[in-house]
Amino acid sequence: MQPAGPLGGPAARGEREREGAVGTGDVGGARLPGRRGLPGLAGLRFSLTWWSFTFPVGTVVTGTAGLAVTAGADFFVVAAVAFYVGLLLAWLVVATRTARGVLDGRLLR
Repeated sequence: MQPAGPLGGPAARGEREREGAVGTGDVGGARLPGRRGLPGLAGLRFSLTWWSFTFPVGTVVTGTAGLAVTAGADFFVVAAVAFYVGLLLAWLVVATRTARGVLDGRLLR
């Protein structure tokens, strides 16, 4: 059996499956989504650093909204709303995982 390197191997794939990423795997270099969670996030372990993703997305929303007001272009209004919806979804995912981690004690260890 080959040892798992930083990008994975047989042992790393088995570890992801034990962590709840059921049905994930590598096929021709492409990552297959798991049965639970969002595609692409199946192999990632949650930590509080995920909150850092919401700040830059928020600044993009603020900047795009500012462009919409300044330029008066409908394109920027639509883009700002789309980015805002994405920010709300990201915030919801991170808040839910934070609450779940606090309630089951994983984030308090």
